[in-house]
Amino acid sequence: MNPNCLQWLAHGLANQLAQLAARGHNIIAPFEFAGANETNVVTLIERSFTGLGYDTWREQRYPPPSTERYDLLAEPPGTSPNGTDAWMVEVKVVWDRATIGDGRLYRRRFYEERVILEDFRRLTDVATDANKLMVIVFFSDVPVPSRGSEALLRIVDVLEAIAQEYPNAALEGQAVRDFGVHCACDQSEWPCHYGHIYCWRVMPREVK
Repeated sequence: MNPNCLQWLAHGLANQLAQLAARGHNIIAPFEFAGANETNVVTLIERSFTGLGYDTWREQRYPPPSTERYDLLAEPPGTSPNGTDAWMVEVKVVWDRATIGDGRLYRRRFYEERVILEDFRRLTDVATDANKLMVIVFFSDVPVPSRGSEALLRIVDVLEAIAQEYPNAALEGQAVRDFGVHCACDQSEWPCHYGHIYCWRVMPREVK
């Protein structure tokens, strides 16, 4: 898979999520529509790879001594395991909102628990010839990424933190989509209907 395809992957994922949004969202839980979660996003990415002829496996274990698992492995048929044409994929879904935001975006928790940043570390540190892909889907209440407050981070803050801590992560695909246009409901009942999709290719750290 050519790295330039990451832009295609971001737009393809936006299109597939739009199809889910067209089925309607959950009024009781206004942050999401049916299928807007990490498990389903992984499934949509898996479909993109299988459509290109890749074999895929879910929830593969990182090499020992790690006990963690990554979300998806995609390999062309007949190639060596974890070869240079394979893709190791991690996925995050994050809720970006000015109020009642995603708990992982509270500044102190973001930097202390490092729930979002940790996936970049694992992909950076793992020894493999496979390409390493990190995908984050932000469901947001704004069409243009914004900065947060002293207490609560937003998309721009997260992107800057990733760029600062992991310069080895190249942002090679991004897309934005207003999923609200696919639903005839009252948009005030569904604040997080903008999707911001980012795809990074994570390289090993440079040895100084």
